[in-house]
Amino acid sequence: SKKLETELQALMDSNARLTDTLQEANSNAESWKSKVTQSQDENNQLRNKVKKAVVLTRNAQLSLRIQELEADLQEKEQFCMLFARFTDAADVLQAAETASRDQSEKMTLLQSEIDDSQHKQKNMKTELKKFMDVLDGKIDELHEVRQGFSKLGVDN
Repeated sequence: SKKLETELQALMDSNARLTDTLQEANSNAESWKSKVTQSQDENNQLRNKVKKAVVLTRNAQLSLRIQELEADLQEKEQFCMLFARFTDAADVLQAAETASRDQSEKMTLLQSEIDDSQHKQKNMKTELKKFMDVLDGKIDELHEVRQGFSKLGVDN
């Protein structure tokens, strides 16, 4: 009888320790779940910031382009006024050729800027994809840890 009581007491102590361990594991799992949710929220916030940054950058580029176009328009209006003053056809032709070359150079410059912008955007997308891949890997690792905790709870 004393031996059974001792064994019963040992089993009750073991059960209490296992219960405490299970509660701690559940608490840790909840903590990890909270951290995963927080990471996902941060990920979404970062995605939104990146999108906003891209939009702001594009808006700034477009504003600059509008200013350039307005300046071009003013130049063209001035050119038209000068054109009206010219009486000699050779002068008109020479001015038109100069304007054409200028416009061609500007077009080449703008195309270069567009190509550069597209290249930068591609690099940004690549960096964002790398970041997303790393984040996905971390989320998978957290999921595996959670499964490990869950398995510990089931095995015990």
